[in-house]
Amino acid sequence: MIGILIGTGLFAAFFPALERKILNKGYFGEITWPELLRVNPWGLILPITLGILLLLFWIETSKL
Repeated sequence: MIGILIGTGLFAAFFPALERKILNKGYFGEITWPELLRVNPWGLILPITLGILLLLFWIETSKL
């Protein structure tokens, strides 16, 4: 608990300097996965949905 409080305090103290020097490097604006991969959004939605359904089906059938 003490470590969490110390870490939070240090982060709060150093955040302004971090934001100016490090955190804004490489900021590309609001970009989505479909824009990054240059595909139709449904080209990601359908395979991810299918993967989640298969994972859940596997968990259900393997008695985990």
